[in-house]
Amino acid sequence: MMKGAPRRSSVTVMVGLCFIAILSACPITWEIQDVQDPVFEDSPYLVHKVKWPNETLSVIAKWYTGRTENWRTIADANPELDPRRIRLGMEIKIPADLLETILPMPRNFVQGGGSKPTKR
Repeated sequence: MMKGAPRRSSVTVMVGLCFIAILSACPITWEIQDVQDPVFEDSPYLVHKVKWPNETLSVIAKWYTGRTENWRTIADANPELDPRRIRLGMEIKIPADLLETILPMPRNFVQGGGSKPTKR
């Protein structure tokens, strides 16, 4: 048996533990937030929770329905909502008959870098 072999094993273990510790401290939770499902209530609506800055009814309509023009129909489904004052944490009902996707809207779509939603 070689003299350095046991030392290399313990060094390898220590490096592995350090790697795990570093990874666990990394802020990767945003990816998990991106894939959370929108809330579906026992109603004819999908409920979208506003979680990104600069969300508008037009952007929300484009993501979920494929057409920005559907923002008016979404506004009509949410009479208590002022379309000019969308805030983080708000819940917005989207009529199920308009839906092109139920996938949650990712941050990059709101920021303009996203692609069109895929079918459910």
